[in-house]
Amino acid sequence: MKPIKYILWIVAATLLLLGSVTCSSDIDEVPPRTNNEFKQYVLPKESRLTAEERDYIEQRMNEYEDATK
Repeated sequence: MKPIKYILWIVAATLLLLGSVTCSSDIDEVPPRTNNEFKQYVLPKESRLTAEERDYIEQRMNEYEDATK
C-alpha cells in the first residue's frame, strides 16, 4: 500500500511542478493598441438590381406570401 502512496505523491508533485512552470510564463494575449482609429465608416457602393433580378425577387416574395396565407 505504501508504494502506491509514494507513486501518487510523486505524480501529484510532478503535475504541480509542471503546472507551475508552464503557467508562469508571461504571455500577452492582447494585441497592441494602435492610434489609427477611424471615426467614419465607408460603406460599399450599392449595386442596382437588374430587371430580371427584381422580377425574380418579386416572384419569390409572392410565392412566400401565398404560402404563409
